[in-house]
Amino acid sequence: MAKRINALKCPQCGSGNVEEIRTDFYRCKNCSSEFFIDSDDINVNHYIYDKTPTPPAADPKKILLGVVIAFSFIVLFVILGIGKKKYAEARQEETWIDGNAFFMETPTSGPVYIAAGKRSKHLSPANTKSGDPVFLGFYDVATKKELKIVELPIKADRIDIRFAVLSNGATYFVVNEKTMFQVDKQAKQAIEFSPEVYKNIDGLASGIAKIELPYELYQDYFRITNNAGLEVYYWAAAHKSYIGSDAFFDAKRYSWSDQDSIIPITRFKLFDADGETINSKKLLVKYTQQTKAGYPAADVYMDWMSKSFYGDERRDASDTPIDTFQNEYLAIRNGYRKSAHVLTAQNFTPGRFYFDARLLAFTDTHILLAFKTSPADDERYKLQLLDASAGKIVWTYAVDDNEKMYYPMTGLITANGVFVDFSREAAYFDQNGKLVSEFSAR
Repeated sequence: MAKRINALKCPQCGSGNVEEIRTDFYRCKNCSSEFFIDSDDINVNHYIYDKTPTPPAADPKKILLGVVIAFSFIVLFVILGIGKKKYAEARQEETWIDGNAFFMETPTSGPVYIAAGKRSKHLSPANTKSGDPVFLGFYDVATKKELKIVELPIKADRIDIRFAVLSNGATYFVVNEKTMFQVDKQAKQAIEFSPEVYKNIDGLASGIAKIELPYELYQDYFRITNNAGLEVYYWAAAHKSYIGSDAFFDAKRYSWSDQDSIIPITRFKLFDADGETINSKKLLVKYTQQTKAGYPAADVYMDWMSKSFYGDERRDASDTPIDTFQNEYLAIRNGYRKSAHVLTAQNFTPGRFYFDARLLAFTDTHILLAFKTSPADDERYKLQLLDASAGKIVWTYAVDDNEKMYYPMTGLITANGVFVDFSREAAYFDQNGKLVSEFSAR
């Protein structure tokens, strides 16, 4: 049958804009539908052509993998973000430089670390000659939380800080052997031993050239060289001074009258355990002496003496031996005993010997020692707390690193624990000898 189509339109959209793509097959240029003409019944048949391909069905495994990968990237970015934040905070954190740490205890604050030195955020530019400011800081012992920072009225290029505690509990520190401060424990401040303070002290009007700490515990004095080159012994406990060593030692060898206030004191001292000092073996001596109120206590000297050579001197009953070794005996000679007003002296821990020992602190109730139990180089140091009445060992702590002991050490005994100033950091121990914390200002 002949075709009788006058006008051909797209059966999908009705557009007449069509084109023949092959015999009896057409494509609509408007919607891209394709259709054909059935010559028998003049029917127009069509199908729709969509340019967008049908996506394949999603694979559940691939979906899960994608979720895991995406989550991993999110976690990674979060971790990196936190890490960068912590790194930035660490860089901004203030640190101590070339300082020293010590300890104090107050009724209101409890145990507190004291730090003195430079601070990382306050260093002067390299081309300046004024030096860097020096600070004093206070920290809680248990948490090491900063309690207070105080800037001192001095600047320094190098820094050397030494702390000292007097028998009355007062705490001092000296910066570069030149400037001295007393710690105000209640206000957490530093009081400078300034020209306004010492200008009226005998021997210090010319100014201070050098300040040295006492060699032994609780001696309560500072040896000061004034700007005239004279040695002045400043006895801080009574705010007195003595010009020259002779005047100072003469003040210790005093006599008294019935009107003077006489105070008995008990002290401890390490002394060579025999006449041979090659192994630095020590014994612990306890002695009691009388002192005059307002005057420094006299030094107590002990000697190993030959029994045969000092036989006549031994006839004095007051020259009682503290200890014996072979043909020698350790005693305080009669002259020293009288001038130092010594009442009693004894080997406090008979049978115990302390190698390379240091007496760190003592009170009426306890004694703190650092020592080795043998002269071996690889022997670890021990800290030991003793009862001051009978010499009973309260606790012993093995130091983890002997290098901590190379610096001259000091300690403090408190009602609740023990403080030790090691060479690189300070440490606090509780009543049972357990390490509570360590703190460094270096």
